[in-house]
Amino acid sequence: MISIFTSALSASPSTPNANLTAKSPSADSQLPSTSTSSSDPNSAATDDIDNVDDIDEVDDQGQSILMGIISQLRPGCDLSRITLPTFILERKSMLERITNQLQQPDILLKANSTQDPTERFLLVLKWYLSSWFIAPKAVKKPLNPVLGEYFTSYWNLSNGHSAYYISEQTSHHPPKSSYFYMIPESNIRVDGTVIPKSKFLGNSTAAMMEGLSILRFLDIKTNTNKNANTNTNTNPEENKILLENQIEEDSNPNKSAQVDYEYYTLTQPNMYARGLLFGKLKLELGDHMIVKCPSSNLVADIEFKTKGFISGTYDSIQGYVKDLSKNINLFELSGKWNDQIFIKNLSSSLNLFSPPSNELFFDVHSSVLYPPLVRPLSDQGEFESKKLWNKVIIALNKRNHDLATNEKFKIEDNQRLLAKKRIQDGVEFHPKLFKKNPNYNPTDTSASSLSSTTDLNLSDPLEFILYKNIPINDSPENKIKAILSVAPILPGQSFTPEFEIPTYKKPQLS
Repeated sequence: MISIFTSALSASPSTPNANLTAKSPSADSQLPSTSTSSSDPNSAATDDIDNVDDIDEVDDQGQSILMGIISQLRPGCDLSRITLPTFILERKSMLERITNQLQQPDILLKANSTQDPTERFLLVLKWYLSSWFIAPKAVKKPLNPVLGEYFTSYWNLSNGHSAYYISEQTSHHPPKSSYFYMIPESNIRVDGTVIPKSKFLGNSTAAMMEGLSILRFLDIKTNTNKNANTNTNTNPEENKILLENQIEEDSNPNKSAQVDYEYYTLTQPNMYARGLLFGKLKLELGDHMIVKCPSSNLVADIEFKTKGFISGTYDSIQGYVKDLSKNINLFELSGKWNDQIFIKNLSSSLNLFSPPSNELFFDVHSSVLYPPLVRPLSDQGEFESKKLWNKVIIALNKRNHDLATNEKFKIEDNQRLLAKKRIQDGVEFHPKLFKKNPNYNPTDTSASSLSSTTDLNLSDPLEFILYKNIPINDSPENKIKAILSVAPILPGQSFTPEFEIPTYKKPQLS
């Protein structure tokens, strides 16, 4: 019975009374808001599922999940139909939940335009730390995406550029959510996979967040070349020409980013929901988050600390930015991930932040958020997240547990029928938007491995990548055209016949 709670949990609860700002679609207008979801009133999707913003919902305190289930038990009842209490279900799919990490693009844009590699690394770290607080105040579990579910969105940024996001549930057992994000005009790209694995720990449950994100700055060239040992030419100019020719020949960013463009690997902290059986329900982030840049030899190992039984405090972090080439710590970070984070310069040779005192690194209360913009429901496809879960979300907004459960089971029962039909027909499931990475190498990307190893040239650790190649050296207009051809993202876009073709049959794979 408890196993129904051991799927992926939502990210952390936000700090009460955080003075946040949500950016509207217009770059020069700001709306004071605590909203961090795509239900922003200025979003393209303003359907009735967007009328309730669950970030401000605080449910009955002290109510136990277990007691919520026990109250529904009746002699002879079907345990598979037990209704989850309202406060455990979030009003969005995991595919949409991932966009929380992308709601502070201004920090990322600043990092991309920064010349100093150490300062750039710190800005990337700030960007990645800046979004963990975005979540409902109550403990929430996002809706589990069904196989083949997809979600797309876009952003209008403060610099006049646009960002695009495409995601798809590429595996169900184990669950794998693959995603792609790009700001074509700024040459910024993020690819990743979220793989939550659940554990029941008695009075708590854990979501062990496996998977990896890879951030690429495609206009920042480096001297990193993972195949350099195969080239015996010692002439630097000739090597440079050979390297540039190789990049021109290969438009696959998963190769070229590791050869000649700056990239970062990013892992996630794990999530723990406490108080399942007794006590107050509380969600914590725990364990290590690793950010690594091969070209600069820098790595950040940030520990998210969980509160001890007797001592300690909630929501604290502590970690270091280390120069692996010199084996020295350059900066120390501390504070709370949902409040204020501080940084201390440990090296007198660096002019960034004044040693040895702590300086404010990031304050969630002054965050400027960009919620994703989503096409209207009338434009969306059957397996598009908001359309797929529409009736469930409406019922959750109305706190109608029974209706939400019935609608949820209709979706899940349909998935079982589709799986049964695939078995009968002797066919396998194939994603429509993401393909198997031909260079996939399941490198150990655990926190301990990433923080200790000096071999920074990871092979492609993403099992799935966007099926469409986006040539690095193409114009921004052509990049945008290629992205929009993958799936409808903007309002008014129509589905093409090619959309329904599995990726392994699509001509772009040749």
